[in-house]
Amino acid sequence: MLCVWQGLHAWRIVYTMRLMKSKSAKTVTLNLRLAKEERKLMELAAKKAHLQVGTWMRQTCLRAAEREAGSDERRARLLDFIQRAREGRVAPAQQHASEVEQGRGSEWKR
Repeated sequence: MLCVWQGLHAWRIVYTMRLMKSKSAKTVTLNLRLAKEERKLMELAAKKAHLQVGTWMRQTCLRAAEREAGSDERRARLLDFIQRAREGRVAPAQQHASEVEQGRGSEWKR
């Protein structure tokens, strides 16, 4: 009975490894020219994060790219707000504040 279990266990490992290999591999590369000091700095940062340098760089770059994409969206919203303000479609701050205060009802106390 033990042999059958070991055989099933070995089959499971092989099957799992086959599935892992079928996933799309990262095949696109990006070459960067770095000074020795820059490389050392990145290696230290990656080591501090307990990551390989390539993994650390990929994660760091992707976070920066996501931030940049978000800043484009924030900029677009700000430009839209400025345009609405110029057209008079935005209530003045005092008027808005008094409407909010009135909407709170009598239970709200300052």
